[in-house]
Amino acid sequence: MTVSDAPCQSREEMERAIKHIAIPRFRQSGFRGTYPHFFREADGHVDLFCFFYDRVGASFGGEVAYANPERDNVLPIACDIAVAKLRTYHTMHSENRWRLGRTAFAVKPFIESPLPALETSQRIVELLNMEAEPWWAACHAVCAAVTNPAHAYVAKLRLMLDTLPDEVRARTLDAVGNRIGKVELRTHGQSNETELVFVPTDGSEPLWLARTPTTSR
Repeated sequence: MTVSDAPCQSREEMERAIKHIAIPRFRQSGFRGTYPHFFREADGHVDLFCFFYDRVGASFGGEVAYANPERDNVLPIACDIAVAKLRTYHTMHSENRWRLGRTAFAVKPFIESPLPALETSQRIVELLNMEAEPWWAACHAVCAAVTNPAHAYVAKLRLMLDTLPDEVRARTLDAVGNRIGKVELRTHGQSNETELVFVPTDGSEPLWLARTPTTSR
């Protein structure tokens, strides 16, 4: 199959390109399933991925999620279903999901069209390597470390430093290295969600960076 490098105008054309270029990369990484839903299981931990489209045209997005071994981060209706039937939308709360191309300050859910289908499919593979794989790896680390509070704290810090966009992560680490501030985890009052914040040393208002995938046991 030849994938055109002309701007893609239809969902059907984009799907053909994704299936030809991106899906083989998913298979090589151990994912199973049928387009648009994919899963990968390891030691009871299930990595999930789903393609979704805008209502009109070829604009689409990729959603990353995970189910922990205890299945206590998925909806009750999904606790006992077969692994192959787990979907990203079965996970509870937004901290258990990630949109490819997301930044710490905004969510851009769609890769916009018209773009060349070849270029866009290759971009999905890049985002799989740059964002999705580190996110899943960090989720595994949090699950493994959760029984040790000190290790869990470090794992969560590492999680967000790995999943922050490159530019944001570089600026944050540079600021920490120059003693302009520090990063720490805080619990959001009403939602009880764990957040990563940058705390300036000059006493100014902390800067919210991101939420971390969390695991309750």
